[in-house]
Amino acid sequence: MRVLEGHESPLFSAAFDGKGRRLVTTTARWSSPRAVGPRKTLSSDNTARIWDLETGKCIVLRHDRGLAKAMFSPDGRRVLTQVGHAGTSPRPVRIWDPATGDHLFSLSGRESGLVFADFSTDGRQIVTLSRESSISVWDTQSGHLLLSFPLTKPSCFAKFCANNQEILTIGADGKTHLWPLDPLAAALVRKPRELTPEECSMYGVDQPYTNAR
Repeated sequence: MRVLEGHESPLFSAAFDGKGRRLVTTTARWSSPRAVGPRKTLSSDNTARIWDLETGKCIVLRHDRGLAKAMFSPDGRRVLTQVGHAGTSPRPVRIWDPATGDHLFSLSGRESGLVFADFSTDGRQIVTLSRESSISVWDTQSGHLLLSFPLTKPSCFAKFCANNQEILTIGADGKTHLWPLDPLAAALVRKPRELTPEECSMYGVDQPYTNAR
């Protein structure tokens, strides 16, 4: 049995990489409000730690605030961390190299705050959900923004579907929605017709396009 020591507070989260050889952990403060039972709050030492389960080696990922999330990409080549809620402060998502502990880039853009983030099933892309209920998709290797679109209703969860061609969201009303990453192709398959001038403008098409069959 190997004991992993280093955090200064009780563990808040722990996640394995895809091969089960490494573990990324965060910690939490504990308080005892008048309500029954202890209450989790954000990471007290402002770190995520990557552990090699064979050697016990630890790489520390330092942040300026407590963490709400830390996870490996499905291929194990990246680690995603997200700082926790702190009033109206932005909640950037940071991407790290788990082999070296180097901070590669942050995902924040022009949004005031990101409330959710997750990898695609192949690890090539990252989906984020903003406080303003807009979806953004980013390239995992470069950090470049690939696409962004607003949702019609406030949402609290976003995740790639298994085929990585659609994103599932859960609204504040409890309803789920599927959003195709190529809405033009999806629209043409479902309703093969000539696009209206407004749709041409929306999708950046120079002239009406008909799905020939």
